[in-house]
Amino acid sequence: IQESIDYAKTLQEAILPGRPELEAVLQDFCVIWRPRDTVGGDFYWLRRFDDGFVLVVGDCTGHGVPGALMTMAAKAILDRAVTDETHGAPAVVLAECNRLLHDTLRQEGGRHIEDGLDAGVLFVGRDRNRANFAGAGISLFVVDGDRGEEIRGDRHSLGRLSYSREIAFTPCDMELRPGMSLYMATDGIRDQVGGGNGLPFGRSRLNELLASVQGYPMDEQRNITLRTIDEY
Repeated sequence: IQESIDYAKTLQEAILPGRPELEAVLQDFCVIWRPRDTVGGDFYWLRRFDDGFVLVVGDCTGHGVPGALMTMAAKAILDRAVTDETHGAPAVVLAECNRLLHDTLRQEGGRHIEDGLDAGVLFVGRDRNRANFAGAGISLFVVDGDRGEEIRGDRHSLGRLSYSREIAFTPCDMELRPGMSLYMATDGIRDQVGGGNGLPFGRSRLNELLASVQGYPMDEQRNITLRTIDEY
């Protein structure tokens, strides 16, 4: 079983954007992807267009194999939802993903799987002067100099039976300036338990951590972040 799961990780990694693909659109970046159980429900997704690119960070329901299988479904849905017409409007992309997930996660007899997806969708224009963001359970962290801001996504998850098939998500349009850093993250870091009292790392510590690593190249920010989490 473990050998099968190890090979499944290779398959899951194949759907993630490779470093050359990310380098083609991102000047300085880092990625932290460490599934707890070899494979898991977190993933990231990228597509380039003539006028910019779309970057998605997603968190599917479940850990391990069930979560990993959901990422395959989520990627297929993103491939359909992000089109020439919708890519510049992340809120529209999320609404379409929600509809497609509702239609996809359906069993025989009309039963519906109570699973879903949290996602942050970011569109950055080719001129790098403006960006558009919308989130479903995932935030965008913006650090500009010594000032940090969390742009919270809507609380609705995508595809869950407990939420409507028709949901309008909140768009956020922002100006980009030189030296500004943008981050998207699932709850994987925030939910790490430790610190001597067995408490989660939490949102405020993550915000403070991101603010404290400004001035370092992104690869070094990644190393500091991982070291901080491991020590916690």
